[in-house]
Amino acid sequence: MKQLNRFLICIILLIVSKHCFSQIKDINSINYGIPLEIEIDLPNKYNHIVEIKLEKLPKKLARGYYNQYNDKKLDTLFVSLENAVIKWEKKLGMDSSYIVNVPPLKPNHFYRIVVSYLSSESMFATYLMLSDEGINKWHTKKKEWMKMLERISKRKYPFTITHDPEVIEFYSFKIAIESIDLNIFDKEIHDLIDTTNISLEELKKKKEGFKTKKEKVAKNLKDLLIKEFQILKFKEAQDRVSNDHVIQFSKWVKQTNSFNNDNISEFSSQIIDFTDYLNVFEFYEKNLLRLFKDGDIKGRKLIDSIASRIELEKSQYKNDELIPNHLKHLDTLIIKNKKPISTFASTFETAYKLSLVPDFGYIGYLDSSGSSPNGGNLFLGVNVSLSPSNKNVPLQISDLTLMQRLALHTGVTIGSIKKDNIRDNFFGEYSLLLGGSYKVFTQGTRVNFGGLFYKKIDTIDGGKSVAVQPYIGLSIDLEIKKWMNSVFPNLKL
Repeated sequence: MKQLNRFLICIILLIVSKHCFSQIKDINSINYGIPLEIEIDLPNKYNHIVEIKLEKLPKKLARGYYNQYNDKKLDTLFVSLENAVIKWEKKLGMDSSYIVNVPPLKPNHFYRIVVSYLSSESMFATYLMLSDEGINKWHTKKKEWMKMLERISKRKYPFTITHDPEVIEFYSFKIAIESIDLNIFDKEIHDLIDTTNISLEELKKKKEGFKTKKEKVAKNLKDLLIKEFQILKFKEAQDRVSNDHVIQFSKWVKQTNSFNNDNISEFSSQIIDFTDYLNVFEFYEKNLLRLFKDGDIKGRKLIDSIASRIELEKSQYKNDELIPNHLKHLDTLIIKNKKPISTFASTFETAYKLSLVPDFGYIGYLDSSGSSPNGGNLFLGVNVSLSPSNKNVPLQISDLTLMQRLALHTGVTIGSIKKDNIRDNFFGEYSLLLGGSYKVFTQGTRVNFGGLFYKKIDTIDGGKSVAVQPYIGLSIDLEIKKWMNSVFPNLKL
């Protein structure tokens, strides 16, 4: 009989240990059933988050995903949970780290957080940089947003973000050089004087004077050019403009009667092909400065707000006017970062905490023959869950599966069922319960069912044999304090 008792105890321990250690693969499980804070990192601080979504893998695909992790193969099979409200904010003191707030998740599922964000090499990122670096003395030294704009412009060749002056600037320059004789640049000293009766020394002196006069006129043209064309306020732009460029452009302006969108590109082709810092800054200062100061506007709402201001700005141009290239390239290319989440229990500690629950209750026997117990008994037992569940959520709103409601159940009777010459307890003063339980009413109440193991006594020779008596009962988890507090929140236990 001692060997039988040991055998049954080993069977119970085997069942418990198999359940607790069965999931041995490390899948970085998280605590489910409570709001989560998950940290994500983006490449840099100018990757603007458009939106963050929560997706779930259908339960039937979980086994294959767990055993043969293949994100690409199952990428399109994740289902977006549109009703899940996801919020995020920058981690304190960090530039590109965010804390994502995720609503409670169901156990035994694979989820993933999908972060959609914009490239840091975009017009949108340029505006973020401009906002970050500020507008004070923005034109005196090349800033990061200007370098970004240059890189974007080069990538968009031949549709570069090059500055084209306004028509009024051409007319102002034409008026400013009206009185200047540009023919001097087409003549040589031989055309102006008779060199037959002049000494070489005097000729050399006149040539130097004529050259100085040309240079003086060219410098005057350049000064007027810088004065009339706003883009040349940049020192970098001034340094790239040569006298030859100024002279040729001035001749073209002087002989042109009218200026329009078809010929203002002559500025970039003859003078300088210069990145359009000016219009980008003016657009930002006029339309986006206050928008970026409002920290409550973010995500897709911020992108849509910028896009609407761009459309409004474009509407100010007439049909025959040239729209600046920076208004055509918002660059809302979406990049996605996918962070997998598992709510499967993966360690002994986690499984043990969620799976072994003691209970207390009363069982009634289904057979009342003379040799078997009748009536019922109180008992103490333990439930071994077949699947973890979140006990913080009321049962009536929990979408529990059959495996989450069911549990293996074992325990011992309180009080002896011994009857002289008819039956004896299974061991000592107790008899063994072995069966199952099913959650009903609340997370802590169960219907119990199974068999009562006891020893049957042969009335002839007094021999004992193991017998099983069917039972059904009702129990409450011994975490009664938690459940009482949830039902009666004002009750102090």
